[in-house]
Amino acid sequence: MLLNHFVLDQWLQLEKPFQIAFFTLMILPPPFIIPLFMQNAEESERVYVTNALAVSTVVSLTIFAIYLGMHPTL
Repeated sequence: MLLNHFVLDQWLQLEKPFQIAFFTLMILPPPFIIPLFMQNAEESERVYVTNALAVSTVVSLTIFAIYLGMHPTL
């Protein structure tokens, strides 16, 4: 949010839709195709990556919900 405020708002003076798009881009979870490239990895590594993807998705959705709660008139 600080990067959004100082770079996009103060320095580049971009409109609100650009700021929302940038914030959304920053909180996106990692790509879900990663486990497909780990088929030869150990089971513990695959479980770790799958759990990390699941947790990051929940965190991203939570952060986005908080952001929408702070800025309801988007």
